Amino acid sequence: MVVSSPSKAYVKRSKISGNGLFCNADVAPGDVVLCLDRPLIVALDKSHLESTCSNCLACARELSVPLGSEWINIDAVKACTSCHVLHYCSKV
Repeated sequence: MVVSSPSKAYVKRSKISGNGLFCNADVAPGDVVLCLDRPLIVALDKSHLESTCSNCLACARELSVPLGSEWINIDAVKACTSCHVLHYCSKV
């Protein structure tokens, strides 16, 4: 996690809700407060659930996707054996 610099935000423990992100100054619309390397939460829409990996977001319709410095082929995603709703590629 990277907090913007100069930082208007800091992480601390809340007495009622655990860890949280707090601001020590006013935040204007458009100000960057927090920048993450990858999303905290991702939700696929229903039309993409069967063709997209719920972990890496690779789509089976694409011929290949990047994995580090290499490219791998994604032929299909397979349904989760527990919920049968989410799908995963072979990288998991």
